[in-house]
Amino acid sequence: MLHAKRRPGICPNCNTLQASALETGLVGCPLCYEMFDEQALAHFGIARGGWTVEKTWSLHLPTA
Repeated sequence: MLHAKRRPGICPNCNTLQASALETGLVGCPLCYEMFDEQALAHFGIARGGWTVEKTWSLHLPTA
């Protein structure tokens, strides 16, 4: 699997600058949210949490 090289303040997928995203309120792609730092995420109202064993996915399908 290829991994994008993390460069501070820039998305390696769409080359959106963090400063530009903060100024305009627009990101270029979903990967921007992974590449930008905590300050930018807080600006967008996103809290990055860690994955723990206690936080497991639970999918319940409705039965007919």
